This record gives sequence, C-alpha cells and structure tokens, in this order.
Amino acid sequence: MNIDRLFLRAIYKFLDESDQKTIQWEDVVKSCFEMFPETFGFEKYTEWPDTWKIHNCMWRCRNQRHWIIGDARTGISLTEIGRTMGSVKIENKIYDDVKERKEKGHNIKADSKLINYIREHPLYKKYLKNPKEFILSESELRNILKSTMETNYKTLSRNLDYLTKIIKDYGKDEFMDFSKKLKEKLEEIKENE
Repeated sequence: MNIDRLFLRAIYKFLDESDQKTIQWEDVVKSCFEMFPETFGFEKYTEWPDTWKIHNCMWRCRNQRHWIIGDARTGISLTEIGRTMGSVKIENKIYDDVKERKEKGHNIKADSKLINYIREHPLYKKYLKNPKEFILSESELRNILKSTMETNYKTLSRNLDYLTKIIKDYGKDEFMDFSKKLKEKLEEIKENE
C-alpha cells in the first residue's frame, strides 16, 4: 500500500473521530505511528516515529496529490478528494515483501543501511531541492551506485535494480521518483555505449 495513502488514512481517522476540521502536527505524527507503526517507525529504533517520513508524506499529499491543505505550523485539513480517499479503510500490515525477505534470511540491517545511504546521499538532497528541474551527470549516477567510470552497464543496471527492489519492498515511495530519474540516466548511458 502506498505510504501516502496510509498517511491520509491516519489523518482522516483522527479528524473523523475527533470531529475536528484541522489536525495539528503532533497529532499527525501520533496518529500515523499508532495506526501504522511498521511504516512510520524508524528502521533501527522501531519504537519511535520517523517524522521525516511523515513530513515527506505531508509535502507530497499537499503539493503533488492535493489531498490536504495547510502545514505543520498552522495545522492540516483534508480537501474534498482527500476526504474521499481517506475514508477508504486500510489494513495495518507488514509489507509482504519485507516479511518474505526476513523469512529468507536477508540482512534487514543491510537493507536499512542502503535506504539510509540514499536518504543521506548529496545527490538525493540535490534532488529534493528541485525535483522537477533535477538533472544528474553520469559520474553522479555512478557515484550513488558505488561504481567507477569503468563499471559496465550490466553491473550498473543490476545495482540500480537491487536498489529499486529495496525501495519497493519497504514501501519507500518517497524515493520512487528519484529512482526513476536514476533509471533514465542509466538508459542514456546504455545508448551511448
């Protein structure tokens, strides 16, 4: 399930049960984490909410999806479409792919480190400043994929496919558009080989 839909559902449920028009930031964090702790908790410290994830959801739901209006300072309200989308009930479940990875003995800590590596990488931070105008060079792509200028296309593609799978398995939708930009650049490299 899309992380933004979970965020929206938590807001809708809070507003519906409290009979309020606006939800304050602290209540947003509390509602998201209480309803979907697997999704909105830190990977390492699972007992704590990851407010960065919640903030990213708020940004996308307001600026891209137009499901909410307001901000963390003034409070958040649902738009008409936000109310409609938020009213759909969603199960609180662990992502099946993550559960399967755990059962197969995959190193969940390594997966978590890879996600944090992307989140903290200067190229991702550059992307966040202006997603629509984001352009990357071949050397930047190779750097984030931990490869050199001599690394062949097949290896680059395998590294990016693995990264994309981790992003999907863990429901890290905030990285999906970024990974698409990486893929587009990779396709340019393929054409030039």
